[in-house]
Amino acid sequence: MNVMLIRILLYFVLDFASYVIFDNGVMEPSMGILLVFTAIFVATSIFEIVNAKGRIMLLPPIIFSIYNIVNVHIGGIIFLEYGIGDWMNFPGDPYYVVLCALVTNIAIHCLWIGYYLVPELKFPILNKYKSVEIDKKYFAGAMVIAVLSFLIGIKTGSFGYLKDDATAGFSAYINYGVQIGYMCIIFLAFYDHNIRRHKLVLTTLLLVYFAIGIASASKTTFGMPLVYIMLSYYVKGKRINPAYFVLFLGVIVVSYGIIEPFRKLNQIRGDSVDYSDMGELYGFMIDAYVASDDQEISEINSSLTMQMLERQSYIAPMSMALEYADINNYYKPEEFKDILLSPFYAVIPRFLWPTKPQADFGRWFSYTVYGSTDINSIGITPQAYAYMVWRYSGIIIIFLLFGVIQKFLYELLFRSGIFFPIYILMILTIAYPSDLTWTFIAGIIKDIFVVWIPINLLLLKTVPPKTGESMVNVKE
Repeated sequence: MNVMLIRILLYFVLDFASYVIFDNGVMEPSMGILLVFTAIFVATSIFEIVNAKGRIMLLPPIIFSIYNIVNVHIGGIIFLEYGIGDWMNFPGDPYYVVLCALVTNIAIHCLWIGYYLVPELKFPILNKYKSVEIDKKYFAGAMVIAVLSFLIGIKTGSFGYLKDDATAGFSAYINYGVQIGYMCIIFLAFYDHNIRRHKLVLTTLLLVYFAIGIASASKTTFGMPLVYIMLSYYVKGKRINPAYFVLFLGVIVVSYGIIEPFRKLNQIRGDSVDYSDMGELYGFMIDAYVASDDQEISEINSSLTMQMLERQSYIAPMSMALEYADINNYYKPEEFKDILLSPFYAVIPRFLWPTKPQADFGRWFSYTVYGSTDINSIGITPQAYAYMVWRYSGIIIIFLLFGVIQKFLYELLFRSGIFFPIYILMILTIAYPSDLTWTFIAGIIKDIFVVWIPINLLLLKTVPPKTGESMVNVKE
């Protein structure tokens, strides 16, 4: 029997049986049924891994599965057993905690089906890029742009806790400049990773992005450069030095140790601290970490492990989203109109289209559902958002669409070879879509086709096969 037919029948039977058992009260929402749903998720993920081709850890649905087994299934188990992840204002209803797992199972199964609906694609127009090397002139310019973007971002207040609302529009351009530095890291790791001077440049860029991570209070910015290096080595088929894994884990622990005490103490002291420049910001972070005699800080530092566990769980916002939708009969069918218009949202600027929708769902959720302020923006996972759009039908339609988009981008960016740096750069965005479906599609179109493909082509030049880097290593 065809694997695709087995996949569709298997997932239909499992999801329909799970829905009937759960929705009709055959089993009470409890740890037992959550473990059953988790076992189904793990078993079907193993099924997909066994049948997958190519470099498994670069397949978007695999990354999505890993993310959700940690943030939803394991997060739910830890919450029900230990109460870890219990946010303020979160009622903690076991029914919706278990529903999170069911909704996630249906979503990932639809994602896999949509993914394999797209066949392997060929792009003959890219055949001339079979052998390439870095164009050093343009690459040097890209490095300058990245460093200048970092310095200008600091000066103008465009990063994290240095950010000024007046610079919000300008910050988007600064962010692109900073991401060009990420692309430089990927290029150096893949094309010229054995050249000594390039290793020095690579090390310098890592230090710069660690500094950006601190200024942004962003653990992602702290750790992603190392992830990009390891993925580039993985693509090339090179052995990944275990030191990179150790360094990555160390960076994550250090980032939690620096950033979490700062965030919590900032919440306690409110506006009493002025982050007018980076020196002042770093000074306050150091104070938050070393001032062990401060009771506020001591309590925060002692709960660092708890903070790490809590921030890896989406159970609280996801449960609240599902419960709000059910209790208030909330639907958002206009999302489908926005999906159809998303390509136009991507390319038409707001000054030409003033009524173009704002991507402010996270702030709406923070204020309306969570009961916080509209300054905060809370993510609820794409599957919870799809549920709010049109319940289970919304999940099926939206995640089939996600799967199709992910496979197309995998074929275009990764298997074509030449655009693999874009794939590495955006792999988390591709693998884990934003909550709002239309913003994911609009963002993909704008970032990949308007920004990164032209930059990618600019940084490389074609050369005779004997002198260039073969793209064969990138393919499956």
